[in-house]
Amino acid sequence: MGGHNNDWWWGPGNPRATTVLAVAPGPLDVTNYGAYLRGLFHSVRVVATLRNHAGLKNQEAGGRLYLCTRPDRPWGRMWAQLRHYD
Repeated sequence: MGGHNNDWWWGPGNPRATTVLAVAPGPLDVTNYGAYLRGLFHSVRVVATLRNHAGLKNQEAGGRLYLCTRPDRPWGRMWAQLRHYD
């Protein structure tokens, strides 16, 4: 999902998609992003943790990659509501 800043303008890709990968920066549960995604999809699960080989501590360190399936509404319609500038 790319609703952040200008990434949103790239669009939803396939508006009929039923599977989406979402990247959440930061350690688990700091942003409560998993709960947010569960409000949009029927199935959400963590499939990877973000790490770097240099050992840098930055805003992405410890973030999660979520596999989201079975959206609550069509992905193309949902996309219009995902734009944010924070």
